[in-house]
Amino acid sequence: MKPVHFRAQRWQEAVQHLLAVRRPEQAEQLVRRRLAEQPQDAEAHRLLALALLNQPGRTAEAVLVLRQALALDPQASDAHYFLSVALGQSQQLFQALESIQEALRLDPFNVEYLGHKAAILNARRHPKEALATAATGLHSNPGH
Repeated sequence: MKPVHFRAQRWQEAVQHLLAVRRPEQAEQLVRRRLAEQPQDAEAHRLLALALLNQPGRTAEAVLVLRQALALDPQASDAHYFLSVALGQSQQLFQALESIQEALRLDPFNVEYLGHKAAILNARRHPKEALATAATGLHSNPGH
């Protein structure tokens, strides 16, 4: 298969499209090319982590990449959320909860984050807190 080439200003859209059509390996290649040119690009690190999370057995690598992304941009709520997802997949629920708490501190009304926090709390056997968190999210966006 021929490699996919995109103009530099559209690389993020291209990566997101490749992830949407379930081609994480190609998305990873595109992001790695971007990182070769711009190694301090926090967004590229976040997208690389997404590509890795969409490939079986690469969760630990995604965690490392997300930690790099957060070192470059500690205020990126989505990176904290993605880290929480990765840690949850690794059954590191306490650390996953810490990460989602930080994502919510940065973006307190994000219903995806609230839903994820509710799932973590439920997995940790805190059903009342999980229900309250889910209710907060549903109050913000009843259709979510």
